[in-house]
Amino acid sequence: MTIKTKKEVYTVSEVADRLRISRNLAYTLCRQKQLPGVIHLGKWRMMVSVAAIDRLLSGNNHNE
Repeated sequence: MTIKTKKEVYTVSEVADRLRISRNLAYTLCRQKQLPGVIHLGKWRMMVSVAAIDRLLSGNNHNE
């Protein structure tokens, strides 16, 4: 039996799909700290908080 857990982070590619922007633009916005909830894991790896993207899309981005 597999336990399903709610996804808490997106890859940058998933964020690009969710926001309907290019992957390159998503990486640029993450590096420039223009997207909320970006988590840097080492020099190259980045993940983005699902909750932060949900707040951004709902227009309520006050709790970064």
